[in-house]
Amino acid sequence: MLENIVMTKSTAPGLAAQVLAMILATTPAAALAAGTSVQINATGMTSAAGEVTCALFRSSAGFPSKPERAAYRISVPIKEGTATCVFSDVPAGPAAVSVFHDANANRKLDMRFGFLPRESIGASNNPKARLGPPKFEAAQFPVGNRPVTLSVILQQP
Repeated sequence: MLENIVMTKSTAPGLAAQVLAMILATTPAAALAAGTSVQINATGMTSAAGEVTCALFRSSAGFPSKPERAAYRISVPIKEGTATCVFSDVPAGPAAVSVFHDANANRKLDMRFGFLPRESIGASNNPKARLGPPKFEAAQFPVGNRPVTLSVILQQP
């Protein structure tokens, strides 16, 4: 296919870029750059009402109490006592997940006295909440080129 192409000064740079783009698009490295899946299986909800919200963070910024600052966020229904959140195309690197049972489906974590969650909460690695929310480092896990599946057990504070 390429043997019949005659390169001139005016066409060489554009054609070379197109050929390079074709090669890069079909290599395994390009496929790995797309990322992998991260699946969170949440249990421990106090009821089947509402939904569960999972937020995947790539740094400590906003973790765990500001899901709007997460790299990925999803809300899913509860089925037979479990809620399964699946994040697709997550690039490699450190991550941590916060999870809460949004019992009234208002898309936010309801608080008591402005600082104590009314709804069940959890995080990746199931760190114990002691005098405040868990730190990113305690909930951190690596994302590589293989799918990740984690179990998070929600706790009522």
